[in-house]
Amino acid sequence: MGIPRRLRKKKAHQRKQRAIAAQSRLGTILAQPQLFEDILIKSVSRDIWRLSTRHQLGLPSEIKHWICRHCNTLIRPGVSARIRIRNGIRIITCECGKVRRFPLSRLNK
Repeated sequence: MGIPRRLRKKKAHQRKQRAIAAQSRLGTILAQPQLFEDILIKSVSRDIWRLSTRHQLGLPSEIKHWICRHCNTLIRPGVSARIRIRNGIRIITCECGKVRRFPLSRLNK
């Protein structure tokens, strides 16, 4: 037959909660990249991207702008990316060549 509906919902909820917990653990590693090796940082940023897409979670807001959507690596100013500000727009250029633009907030103007 199959799994009863209430057990399916419970398992899906548990799976999503485990994914959220894993995402927060990976986020703590990305918050302090200077403490870890480059290989680990690349792996963690790729894993958090995969986890977010697989479980349809979305990236946490504090990390969202700091992961390249093209190569899935952590954007570190001066190390793996170039950041310029022009006409009130923050322009981030990754090592892979992908360019992202974000407007500066009103507080910074």
